[in-house]
Amino acid sequence: MPEQTMPPRPSLGATHAAPDEQSASEQPSRAPTHFPPTQPLYAQIAAQQMRRRTPWFVWLIGGCLGAIALLLLIVALIAGLVGGLYFKFGLTPTLMSQASSVVLLVAPPRAVMR
Repeated sequence: MPEQTMPPRPSLGATHAAPDEQSASEQPSRAPTHFPPTQPLYAQIAAQQMRRRTPWFVWLIGGCLGAIALLLLIVALIAGLVGGLYFKFGLTPTLMSQASSVVLLVAPPRAVMR
């Protein structure tokens, strides 16, 4: 069996050959890791958005709160309208009865100057 020899390890000061001249055994390789390969940031954001869905009860609670807010707005609008009409028409004096009096003058009127 022929004996295999490892190529000498280059020192720090040694110059490397061009990549096309290096053999497959001389090219540096990555050490295996426990972590999956990283994705670009836009791919991570897209993956998170696709996975995350809003639960149904959040929509139910939001719909109920929205309906309550809409009802409060309608009640406030009606109360403002009624209050405004009350202040406009309720505070003006109204004639309850028509009073008229007739004064009969017997003597000619006199003007007194002082």
